[in-house]
Amino acid sequence: MEIFKGKGGDGSNIVNSNNIILSTLMTYDVKKYEPSGIVRGTKVHGVSLFRSIVGNLSSLFGGKNDAINKKVDDVYNESIQELINSALIMYPGVKMISGIEVTLSEMKNIIICVATGTALILTSDMETNPSSASVSSMETSSSGSRQQTRRRRTTSIKK
Repeated sequence: MEIFKGKGGDGSNIVNSNNIILSTLMTYDVKKYEPSGIVRGTKVHGVSLFRSIVGNLSSLFGGKNDAINKKVDDVYNESIQELINSALIMYPGVKMISGIEVTLSEMKNIIICVATGTALILTSDMETNPSSASVSSMETSSSGSRQQTRRRRTTSIKK
């Protein structure tokens, strides 16, 4: 399953088939994007007994195990796709997911992969689509020589 259209090896962003920009960078253009919330994609795969035995033998003799490598690649790609699907469900106007971090763990005969990131929507979408607005946003205004910060709550009703 191929979920990427672009190449990101040079540090550039990757765009997936849903036209959502995926980035491992924690930074984004604050004039263009507004954070909506944290999203997560989790996948758990079992490793068959055969793969486990072949993996143990290849590690004994110093070889690489293509079957285990393919399984890790599959669970990695599926967790990122799950991250994208979660973002689309939770925040329908999502245009970018930044700060993506993927964690792989293994226990006995299972591989666990968790992908997390911050869903971002376009600032112009915030004004036209209040259902994808964040729960709270900060407004800063200056009065005289001191700066005041107040919290404005926005609510969203999802049907």
